Amino acid sequence: MFDCKFIDGNSSYGSAIYSFNSNTNIENSYFTSKYLDTRGSLYSRYGNLSIKDSIFTDISSNRLASVYALYGDLFIDNCLFKNITSKNAAAIFSQNCRVFVNNSRFSNLKSNISAAAMGLNEFKECEIENCTFVNLTSHNNAGAIFAEAEDENKSAAIKNSEFVDCSYGFGGAIVYLEGILSITDSKFVNNTAEYYGGAIYTSFVNLNIINSSLTGNRGENYTVLYFDNGELFIVNSTLTDNKALNSSEPVYALYLNDAVAKIENSTIDNGEFNIYGNFVKSYESLNNALDEGSVSIDNQNYIYYVENTGVVLNLTNNLLISEEYPSRFDLREMDLDTPVKYQGMMGSCWVFSVIESLESALLRATGLEYDFSENNVQDLEIKYYPTGSTTSTEGGYELWSLNHALSGYGVVPENEDIYDELGKVSRYLESENRIHLQDAYFVMSNSTDYIHDLKKGIFNFGAVTIDYKSAQNAPYFNVNTSAHYINESISASHQLQ
Repeated sequence: MFDCKFIDGNSSYGSAIYSFNSNTNIENSYFTSKYLDTRGSLYSRYGNLSIKDSIFTDISSNRLASVYALYGDLFIDNCLFKNITSKNAAAIFSQNCRVFVNNSRFSNLKSNISAAAMGLNEFKECEIENCTFVNLTSHNNAGAIFAEAEDENKSAAIKNSEFVDCSYGFGGAIVYLEGILSITDSKFVNNTAEYYGGAIYTSFVNLNIINSSLTGNRGENYTVLYFDNGELFIVNSTLTDNKALNSSEPVYALYLNDAVAKIENSTIDNGEFNIYGNFVKSYESLNNALDEGSVSIDNQNYIYYVENTGVVLNLTNNLLISEEYPSRFDLREMDLDTPVKYQGMMGSCWVFSVIESLESALLRATGLEYDFSENNVQDLEIKYYPTGSTTSTEGGYELWSLNHALSGYGVVPENEDIYDELGKVSRYLESENRIHLQDAYFVMSNSTDYIHDLKKGIFNFGAVTIDYKSAQNAPYFNVNTSAHYINESISASHQLQ
């Protein structure tokens, strides 16, 4: 397609172009739409997508991205993305793709949740070269680029690119999770993180920063780089004039946790606090313009406990547990049903199922409707949080969520950590509205009267969490009626309430 204009289209998938199982080439074209309830102006699945010399501008979407690509190769060259707002990844979203973005500009983009420019999920390979990212804003993860390889051997390269005035949450410009990242001949200027990593936030990443400069970046903590778990190599680079958001409280520019770090032939000058290390495996500094007195590398800070009293609930319906119940009852007819929630493209059923059951139990016990943050539970239970499971990048088990709610962490309201189906980094919140679960009721499938126990649980406590085998085809799933039935012993793959 050449010399085309696409104006104010709308569709569930691809408001302008939908491409399935084919190779698509776009050149010298123009895309704009005032409002999209969709996945992308341009949607490509199972095929290669090439976009050259094109403009995406003045687009507003309540979902994802101007360009949405799944399972293929994505090539973008000499394109402009400007004045775009979306829920996540305003310019580009990809999953299971090789991604190549060259000679392009991203300006005045806003994500209401994460990744104002790009969200790259489980990418196979990624190269970004000669690109400029200016005035980009997100709420949670990554002012410009959120990328997760989910494979320690997958790599991405950023070359000769600039990140200016990008913000915030975690990683003012970049959040990169698991894999290999090389940043060469690039500039990070005046980026801001409200929490950690004024310019860059990484976890389980081997990171190389070569011939690059990071200046004037700001963060509440660790104003340049938050580096968690991996190998860091900085050479021939400049890290200067990076400051705390609150200038009255100096903080370190670089944070190294569980890391191997080597810094060589570089200038690091951010005042009296430059590098802080926690459980650092090895640290080497060679030929640097760096005051070693500003380096604190031999720290071992453990998380011992969480202390928070939480909310005291008024259990207005705190009746004795009844062994008797009607032959037929329906929580919907009893005004005890809770709203349906959507987990999106994130593997978070193990959190949603437990949180929904807790909300139902509280509705039953207090008469009040609660809405808790699934996002905070999930992000604190996976590997990118210090106390999370090192085996999980996303998925989990419902007992993890239950243990979280029963622990000192408890659960916090949704509006304090809104659900993010792209980003995966949150922080522990000292919330006055935290609720700590005290007890849990288990219905064992091998009990002598399983049906009685199940009905007893629902009648007395509200909706329950269950495991089941999720299927999309016969014999377990009827594609015509959407009915789902399994009458045999089979491994579960999904949880719901």
